[in-house]
Amino acid sequence: MLTATAAAPPDDWQKRIFAYSKIQHQQYHRRGHFRPWGLITYHEPTLAYRFVYPILLSAGRLHAYLYDVRSEELVQTIDEAITTDMQIEYVDLSEPHVFVCHQKGVRVFSREDGMLVMELSENDRDQCVHMTIEDPPPSARGPVFMSPVVPRENSASTFSIEPFEGFVAVHVSADGRDLAVLCRTYVMLIKDYERIIRGVASLADAVSVKALARITRSSMEELTAINFMQTEGFYVFIPGGSYCGLCPARTSTISPFPDLYIFSILPLEQGGFDDDFSCLQMTDRRIFCTWNTSLVPPGLTLYEGSEDIRPKRGEDAEPPLEMEVPGDYASCPGVPYRCSQGIGQLRVFQQALSAMLSILRPFGARMAPITVGRTIYKEIPLGYPEPGKTTVHDVSKMIDLENEPLNGGFLVKTLVLSIDPYLRGGMRDPKIPSYSPAFITGESLYNFGVGVILRSEHAGLKKGDHVYGVLPFEEYFVRDDPSQFQVIANEEGLPWSVYVGTLGMPGETAYMGWNEFAKAKKGETVFVTAAAGPVGSFVVQIAKLGGLKVIASAGSDEKVAFVRSIGADVVFNYKTESTENVLRREGGIDIYWDNVGGETLDLALAYAHTHARFIECGMISDYNSEGYTTFKNILQIFAKELSLNGFLWSTYIAKYKTQFSVEAPRWVREGKVKFREDVVRGLEQAGQALLDVQKGRNKGKKVVLVAEE
Repeated sequence: MLTATAAAPPDDWQKRIFAYSKIQHQQYHRRGHFRPWGLITYHEPTLAYRFVYPILLSAGRLHAYLYDVRSEELVQTIDEAITTDMQIEYVDLSEPHVFVCHQKGVRVFSREDGMLVMELSENDRDQCVHMTIEDPPPSARGPVFMSPVVPRENSASTFSIEPFEGFVAVHVSADGRDLAVLCRTYVMLIKDYERIIRGVASLADAVSVKALARITRSSMEELTAINFMQTEGFYVFIPGGSYCGLCPARTSTISPFPDLYIFSILPLEQGGFDDDFSCLQMTDRRIFCTWNTSLVPPGLTLYEGSEDIRPKRGEDAEPPLEMEVPGDYASCPGVPYRCSQGIGQLRVFQQALSAMLSILRPFGARMAPITVGRTIYKEIPLGYPEPGKTTVHDVSKMIDLENEPLNGGFLVKTLVLSIDPYLRGGMRDPKIPSYSPAFITGESLYNFGVGVILRSEHAGLKKGDHVYGVLPFEEYFVRDDPSQFQVIANEEGLPWSVYVGTLGMPGETAYMGWNEFAKAKKGETVFVTAAAGPVGSFVVQIAKLGGLKVIASAGSDEKVAFVRSIGADVVFNYKTESTENVLRREGGIDIYWDNVGGETLDLALAYAHTHARFIECGMISDYNSEGYTTFKNILQIFAKELSLNGFLWSTYIAKYKTQFSVEAPRWVREGKVKFREDVVRGLEQAGQALLDVQKGRNKGKKVVLVAEE
């Protein structure tokens, strides 16, 4: 089991491994800046590992361990992950499952209860499906595709294989649905593997196979959701566009990522690891290696480049190493976690992160510049904003947190960012006028967020202050005008994410729009669209506090259940139930809160009572379309003497800010206003979060948790 103790200087073997790593990298002339981060030890040797933030999965001879790097706790142990007759090769994990690969196959365990739910191996067991695939003809060039794979009788034109003959490794796709299985002569894709676990499909029906015999060095091919590359024995997978890689091999590596080009990190055979090398995982910024050798303790190491290490034009292909480690090994706290019975070690080297400042500073360690993750607006979308096309995650910018010039300003670390529907409106040609400025291509997106002051030269802000305002989609940034930000006291002790949702711009929008235009009377009926979102759900609850009947629409049964739980009287799924039928059945409306526009607005005009008030907050149904809705009932505006009021947050915030700041936190504290959040972790998820909101796939207020405190 893991035990946590206070940080301590490294012992002799840790110094040895630092020195060994440095010697090997200098020997093979690579460059890049590397910093140590931490150490975790277990009571058995670490034979394989996988890191999918925030979970570190490591496996020993018999057990697998899941370790949460945020809470710094061992969250789950899977017993008997491998039997005594198996040799572990590789591990992987998804949200529901843990995958343990041995020399002849893979075992799949449930993360819910640790039970074995599927096993595929060469052994003659009930779970195995024996099958044959067509032999690629000798004249074939390039990869050979065979899909689906079906059982066949042996004949001259086929050859028989058992599942995972020459098994190497398995990898789960980014969405957790598909498995990619790497064998010595082919790669196998198992689509929606949970169908096999549930017994609704056979392995033969779910599998497609790609032969590797004809693939040349550095060629890249497409296998449905998996990009595949083989380079001198190294296999790199990028499932579903994720930044995940697996490379259990022996010679050299190559990374397909433009921000981290490694063309032979360490020739493993010459570097002393040889066949004891277990596996390698690459992301856009990191390289993970595991080993088991007598030269150094068994375990895991992570190297992270702190600058672009691609060779520049005119440079030698193998520039000299510029490796940095803390000057005196004894001054580096490399042991935040230790176990007195430690036999196997898991060591993680990482570029020093700001979260480690408080630990490293007492030991006199100076921090090197670090990368700044950013979400860059790349191009104007024609329809929905596409991650990787409309927006890209960039790590080319560097910052020295201790020495960045402030020039009278302040340095902010971004904690949370709000993802809102209206952001799509900024993704347009700057020549087109609108209520908000257009984003500038090539620069960071920006929106409301919360950050914490790391350093300040301005009298109005001090280190540790939490500020709310419009923040760039960057992990760190410097500003000089504190008037752009509001210091948050957070006396209620609420999560900071609440201040970009219920207590931020969405909550303020609902509050000021309702108070300015609703003119609500007890007993009236209000119809709220997009009622599960941060604005709509706030409006529902304000209306109920005022004694109104609330009709609400949402886009899924799960969202309907949430809106019903916060007090709405009539809630329906507009995708499965007719909006017109509901409005007709409920007898019409006195107030319409519009978040969607389009056909729903047209129907609201038809079923509005005389003198009804329409509050036009948003029209997301038209944000991503080229055309606009044709209104059939627009004459009802004057026939029923309706009031239609559009409004902007910026126009009314000064009028209502003080009142909102008093009432809203109290409502939240007293439970009168409830909220639900849909949180994604890491700025690299911002592009997908933007798309999810535009398509209505968010389940509550969409928030990007950029960093912990």
